[in-house]
Amino acid sequence: MKSLAASILLLLSAWYLQAQTIHVILIDGTTEKPIPAVKIKSAHDHDLITFSNDTGYFAFNLKHDDTILLQKDYYYPIYMRLGVHHFDSTHVIRIQLFPSQTIYKVPNKFSTKNLQAFEYHFTHDEIGNDSNAEITLFQTKDALQAQQVWTGKPLRIVSIDVFPHPSKPKNHYILSQPEY
Repeated sequence: MKSLAASILLLLSAWYLQAQTIHVILIDGTTEKPIPAVKIKSAHDHDLITFSNDTGYFAFNLKHDDTILLQKDYYYPIYMRLGVHHFDSTHVIRIQLFPSQTIYKVPNKFSTKNLQAFEYHFTHDEIGNDSNAEITLFQTKDALQAQQVWTGKPLRIVSIDVFPHPSKPKNHYILSQPEY
């Protein structure tokens, strides 16, 4: 029995050590200004993770494949699923939220039904193929229509910036996004 408990503790420790800190900035897709006080919570277990600060920034430790809900009154909600593998934590993911004229009631249970999914793949071109991030965003159809009205451009609502770090050269990344 003790060896089973020790094995479980070892597995949990290894799982926790593999967690990566994810940095996100939320910006208004119409004004390019940061959005403070966006509620960030797990879509699966409904636990509140954090709120974005005055600069639209928040960070969290990604420990497992979870879907995160980004929600603020009078903005279309976005569900975000992240998969990162050895992705340098000096990167910050920028996500655009678009204004809505109503307050959306988000269902208690996450379901991809009636949501459009968009995948973004970022790979370091200096570190190699084993370092990558896959971001999947889920949005309602009316949110996508609002984005197209506001931007007049092909849909792209995610980018990745690099924190300036004096001891490291700037990392590069390649974005590949399926055409919709």
